[in-house]
Parts: sequence; C-alpha cells; structure tokens
Amino acid sequence: MEVKRFKHSDTDAWNGWIVRHHGSFFFHRDYLNYHGDRLEDHSLMFYNDGQLAGVIPAMQYHDVFHSHRGLSYGGWIGERVDSKNVIGALSTYLISKGFNKIIYRPQPDFYAQETVSIQDSMELESEKLTFLIPLDQPLRLNSNRKRNLKKVEQLEVSQVSDFEGFYDMLSREMEERHGSAPIHNYVDLNYLYKTFPENIKIFAGRHKQAVGYIMAFQFRKVVKCQYIVSDSQGYNYEAITQIVLHLAEHYKNSHSYLDLGAATDQHGALKESLVRFKKSLGAMSYAVPTYTLDI
Repeated sequence: MEVKRFKHSDTDAWNGWIVRHHGSFFFHRDYLNYHGDRLEDHSLMFYNDGQLAGVIPAMQYHDVFHSHRGLSYGGWIGERVDSKNVIGALSTYLISKGFNKIIYRPQPDFYAQETVSIQDSMELESEKLTFLIPLDQPLRLNSNRKRNLKKVEQLEVSQVSDFEGFYDMLSREMEERHGSAPIHNYVDLNYLYKTFPENIKIFAGRHKQAVGYIMAFQFRKVVKCQYIVSDSQGYNYEAITQIVLHLAEHYKNSHSYLDLGAATDQHGALKESLVRFKKSLGAMSYAVPTYTLDI
C-alpha cells in the first residue's frame, strides 16, 4: 500500500472520493481549507496497485500526526481493506517524515460505520461525552421541562437566513455569560454558512423578534446542533427547548439522531448544569473516543 500526502492538484479526486463514499461535508476540501495557515494540513491518500483505496483528513503539529483538529472527528474514508496493511503503511510513511506519534479520532459509529478500524492497533487516550436524541421515537422530556413548557407562550419556530442576528446574539451572549468567543469567528462561520447551504441551517424561535437560535449541521444520519444560544427573554420562553422540539419533528423522517454536542465549559471541563439540561430534553450520553500510538 502506497501513502501520499494530499496536494492541491488532488482536490477534485479527494472531493469526488468523499462524495462517492458518503463522507461528511466536514471532509470536503472547501471545509478543510478554511483554516488556512492556522493549521498545517497533512491529509493522506492511500493507494493499492495505483488505485485510491482510502483517505484520512489530518494535520501535523510538531512531530505529531493528528486527526484534523479543526474537525469534530476524522478517520478513514474508503474501501474495506486489511487494517494491518493500513496501519503498517501509515506508520512507515510517518516515520519516514519524522513523526513520533499518532493521535486519531475516528468517526463515531452513530455518524458513520468506518470500513477500517485503524484504532484497533492503538491505545485509548481519552473519551468525550456527547448527547444524542434518537429521532425514531417521541422526545422524552423530563417532568420539569414539560411543566416549564406549559407555563410559557409558544414561539414561532422556523428556519431563517438571519446569519447576522444569529452571530450577534451568539457572540454577545458568550461574552456576557462566559467571557469567551465562538470557536468560529464571524468571517469563517459566514464563509462556511454560504459555502454549504445544503448542510448548514439556522433555526430561530421568535416572539416578535428572535429570542433564540440553533445552527444545525446536517450530516447523512445525524443533525448536529453546532451552536445553541438564547438571550434572557429566550430563557424565559424555553426557546431552546422549543427549537429542539421543532428540529426533532422536522428531521424525524430523514435522520436518525439529533446531536446536542458536548456539555463542557470553555476549558473542556464537564459542566453539570449543561448535562442536566440536555438530559432533560431526553438526550442520552455517548462516549466519543480519541486514540494514540507512539511510532
């Protein structure tokens, strides 16, 4: 098996491969490349007898080969081949390029079933909890959430194109509540929103004006709530709960899960209040693993 580093002239071949193998729009070069020079891309393409067999979106950080840190996950996208051949070819290539370590974050099973389990040759480094709502059954709100909903006026919830209003509320609320900023700056997120209109949607809850938003990333089986925000008025109206209920109804016939994301603060520590809130919406926690291998 031959391993080659992705280069710009491979763009069409890479993107075509991702489409044919039902890969996430995360792996499209227009998504990967928005990071520019901030992350050093070191994505790889694997060949058997001159024919492309699979790709791994990745980056390098000093002497570490890392599943792309600009993505929620990475992994193998390609044919079903012997995992020992893949890890052997990968290790040989990386050693020749001066790498000493692999940090690998495969696609979670509920997003996609990878055809090669490279991680079987690695050690588990860490696990991060994410919270999923299955869409093949009615939402199981807890009693407190149901009681709160009965007390508030129903909002008008719909898909909107109000990126400006969404990002203004998001940045303002994150600064006021947490002293932080969105992971994506305005320019980057607006670029992604305009570049992937079929995959990135904004939903708003309105009471005369928007009081809460969810930016949803649509994947093949999962809809991920990438950004969730409401203002103080939205809090009083249970805006996020009402938008989540709308999303569950909207996507129940086309997708399997609603991913509410992690429940951590800006430092990565588990935040119990977020855990309780997401569980109150009927979400279940799943561990998303990261693996490592010294080479």
